[in-house]
Amino acid sequence: MHYSCQERTNGWYSCLTYYLAKNLADLPFQVLFTLLYMIITYQMTGQKGEIWRMGIFFGICILVSFISQSIGLLVSAIFVNNVQTAITVAPISCLPLILLSGFFVKIQNITNILLPFTWINYLRHSFEAMIIAIYGLGR
Repeated sequence: MHYSCQERTNGWYSCLTYYLAKNLADLPFQVLFTLLYMIITYQMTGQKGEIWRMGIFFGICILVSFISQSIGLLVSAIFVNNVQTAITVAPISCLPLILLSGFFVKIQNITNILLPFTWINYLRHSFEAMIIAIYGLGR
C-alpha cells in the first residue's frame, strides 16, 4: 500500500487538501519551466520583443500548462490502481483535443456533429489567443 493511501485512510488529510498542496508545491517549478521553454521558443522563432505581447503569450502558456496538469491528475486519479492503463489513456485522451483544436483541420471543415466539442476545447481557445497575441492587436 502506498503511503498516500495510508495517510488518506487514516484521515490525516482530505482529497482536496492533498490536491491543493500538490498543486501549490508544483506551482513554482511549473511556472519556471514553462517560462524557460517559452522564452527560448519565443526568441528562436523571431517574434517581436514587445513586453506586453510576450506577457500575454507567456500567461496563456502558463494557463495551458495548469489545465494540462489538472487533466493529468484527473486521469491518474481515475486509474489510480492501474498505472499501465493510466499511461495508455492519458495520451489517447489528448488526441480529440488536438484534432478538434483547429491546428490540423480548419474549424470550418469540421462536421456539425463535432463542432460543439470545438467550443469547449481549451486548446482551440489557447491557440487562437496565442495567434492574436503574437500576430494581432495592431501588428
